[in-house]
Amino acid sequence: MAVFASTGEYITGLLSASGNILGNNVVFAGPNASIGTATTAATYNIGTGATATGLTKAINIGTAGLAGSTTTIAIGPVTATTAAATATFNTATTVAMANTSATALSVAGNVTGGNLVSAGQITVTGNVTGGNINTAGQVTATGNITAAAFLSINNNSGFNYKIGDDVWIGDRNITNGFAITGINSSTAGYIQFGNDTALLGRTSTGALTWTAAFSVTANVTGGNILTAGLMSSTANITGGNLLTAGLVSATANVISNNVMVTNIVNVASHTGSVVSVSANVTGGNIISLGLITASGNILGGNITTGAGSGGNITGANVISCINVKTTANTVANLPAAATVGAGARAFVTDATSTTFAATAVGGAANAVPVWTDGTTWKIG
Repeated sequence: MAVFASTGEYITGLLSASGNILGNNVVFAGPNASIGTATTAATYNIGTGATATGLTKAINIGTAGLAGSTTTIAIGPVTATTAAATATFNTATTVAMANTSATALSVAGNVTGGNLVSAGQITVTGNVTGGNINTAGQVTATGNITAAAFLSINNNSGFNYKIGDDVWIGDRNITNGFAITGINSSTAGYIQFGNDTALLGRTSTGALTWTAAFSVTANVTGGNILTAGLMSSTANITGGNLLTAGLVSATANVISNNVMVTNIVNVASHTGSVVSVSANVTGGNIISLGLITASGNILGGNITTGAGSGGNITGANVISCINVKTTANTVANLPAAATVGAGARAFVTDATSTTFAATAVGGAANAVPVWTDGTTWKIG
């Protein structure tokens, strides 16, 4: 055993011992020093002495590099496919990275831990996995970043999580909400569902837009509802203004101050539907099995209502650019004059007379218009 006194002794040559080397200060000043070169199973301890309560133990490795120098600290075998190593930081140990001018933690494999804390950037070419990953910088990985929860403390900026090179997702102090902000334009934000090209979003203060068909199983309600495609609901469609270049389809009611569409369609299963407008109804084709009502004008290339006994078109003005066609009928198949009321008109093909105001009687081959005084169908 070689014991160094507190005054210090120095050996300038080789020092070899099969036992212990003890001293208050042991300094190896040479350019190379090896501790633990055994080729058999071995344990090497550095700084494992029991530190008394209230005292601090400092273990420094590679801390004296001067400006311009490089310090490289290597731990474990070089080739993981032929040899394995594990670096373990026990439960009560915090690993602090104080590097602020470059990458604080850079790993070529996986980083796994219960709590990963860094004041700088964490970068790996594999996976980052931890119970809690806490950094004031960035976490970057070419593999997966896995944690029980991802928490961002950057409040009200809107720039918390960057998705690729297109969008930020973040917090803007929206109660129970989040912000989507475009990278190319900070005034825009859009969402794509699945692999479809349709987008839901908004630019600046413009309207919320959806670039495909819109279908709901409940009610559609809004001040202004605009779409370039289909507007479909199994309940009611209600809005201040409904504007679409496609179809408005509902199994219940379509109610609006203005409905401006290419087609309003209600098929057989939609019997009893109502198009009710307090202004104008304008469309290329307006088709309903129920009632079409407007306090203004009803304008369309083709306006069709009713099947069998039919429905009504009611408005201040009903205008056709070409003609108004009444479906041909027989006298026997006309509805009761009292039911339709005075002023109702029809067209029959089997009248026995062509005399104006004569009572309409069927059984011949005269095609004439007829009208009702509320009691009887008349010729004319």
